[in-house]
Amino acid sequence: MIYAMFKGENSMGFKRGKTYNLRTEIKPVPGVLKPCLCVFDTNSTSWCPYSSLEKFLENWKIIDEKYYKRMCTEVRKCLYIRLMC
Repeated sequence: MIYAMFKGENSMGFKRGKTYNLRTEIKPVPGVLKPCLCVFDTNSTSWCPYSSLEKFLENWKIIDEKYYKRMCTEVRKCLYIRLMC
């Protein structure tokens, strides 16, 4: 789980300046060619797909550094595995 503050524009149920407990999945999204990094709020139905880890980080501030480091490693590993299949 990732604890982060949303710093993007209000979108997909996420509100700017609010903190969220997030979970992530790498999965296909209809209409998108490559798998996306999908971010889900664990306490609501809010979610948002991102095309890359960098795009996710443009809109979020990770509050807990240990989760940030673990997430980066896991996301890159999952993206690499999925793109190689």
